Amino acid sequence: MCRCDGESIPSRVTALRDTVHDPDMAPRRIGSWLPLSIALVAVGACASTRDHVREHQGTQTLRLVNATAAPICKVHVASRDERLWGPSWIDGAVAPGEQVELAVRPDDYILRVGSCSGHTTVVAYHVPVDDDLAVVVHDGYPSAATDPGMSELALPSWIMDEHARLVVPGASTDGVELRVNNQCARDLRVVLGGDPSTRSGAPSTLPARASLDYFAPVGTDLWLVDPSYRVIARTELSASTRRVAVAPTCDGFVEG
Repeated sequence: MCRCDGESIPSRVTALRDTVHDPDMAPRRIGSWLPLSIALVAVGACASTRDHVREHQGTQTLRLVNATAAPICKVHVASRDERLWGPSWIDGAVAPGEQVELAVRPDDYILRVGSCSGHTTVVAYHVPVDDDLAVVVHDGYPSAATDPGMSELALPSWIMDEHARLVVPGASTDGVELRVNNQCARDLRVVLGGDPSTRSGAPSTLPARASLDYFAPVGTDLWLVDPSYRVIARTELSASTRRVAVAPTCDGFVEG
């Protein structure tokens, strides 16, 4: 084991329920506070928060806006080329409606955000920072831009049950599980249940080349949508199909 900024990280995470499967990317470490950890062998040594921040520090502003209903206590930012997430960049909580600004150099980053209760709020594998960027982590559907003068990336948060499956809030406990393997090289948005055209259902972020489990009653629709929540493709949860994939072309569901 090694320990980064008070966070214990196991050298290997093997439990299936604690994994996001990411076969195409280089190994990345996710700490034990994440209910969906990446199952990886540790690579490299732990760095202090100060050293990690200094390594990525620059003149661009990466603003994290908390548009969820719960405080955020963990923000991990690292270059996509790295093998470790590194420690959290923040020491205190970012309350709902508040924001924190990080000074970073231009790069393509991976981002992991966690709540103060120890759960993961969202993971994204492509956060390109060429200029100042506001990343808005939100519940449900996004609202209007928080700052029209700054580029914005809106990421819907994860709503999970005790088995680390994405669910529709208040849905029945009877249902089936569907694993979705994202073969696309982009972070995508999907909506479980409802209808995106009426802004119903539960939106979530599906990280690039990763897999997530969804749980809902048989017949529930799962929608693949663009960043404006226009429908790209649809599938549904059934008792006979337990795995599907998003095509490498990012434009539909295929056999998983």
